[in-house]
Amino acid sequence: MIAKIVVIVMLALSVIMIPVILVKAKQFKKFFLASAIIYVTGNLLITAIVFLNPDIPPVFAFISEITILFVFSFSMYMIYKLGKSTEEVQKAQLEAEKKKQEKSVE
Repeated sequence: MIAKIVVIVMLALSVIMIPVILVKAKQFKKFFLASAIIYVTGNLLITAIVFLNPDIPPVFAFISEITILFVFSFSMYMIYKLGKSTEEVQKAQLEAEKKKQEKSVE
């Protein structure tokens, strides 16, 4: 019974993440949204497994939810860090091109 409660709560929290990302995210919104949708589908899978097979121990639900939450968190962090570093590289490249054009004009 407790496993069912845990998976339902985590599923509700994962579904809530989608509107939060749509409202709060300014950069990389489509990547964050894709990651959140994958998180929801993973939670749906765990919920289906727990409800369809009542013999599964509650430990399975806890470990599964913790694992998928960790993967989601790590994915969001990596999307943010890679996006920021890509922006910095693009800015540096544009500045280098401007300097090169200024030198060629002189």
